[in-house]
Amino acid sequence: MDEKERTIQILGQKLAQAEINHAYTAALLEAALEREKALQEKLKDLEAKPAE
Repeated sequence: MDEKERTIQILGQKLAQAEINHAYTAALLEAALEREKALQEKLKDLEAKPAE
């Protein structure tokens, strides 16, 4: 394998890893947004309860 082919192979691997990282980060963000929404709803419910 010559230098150009090796460089292309390495760049392809780096691109694949970057795509995996992007998908993972997007999934983490989505989960965090869902968790934030659930916590906001819980806080709203708690604030709506009369003080005991």
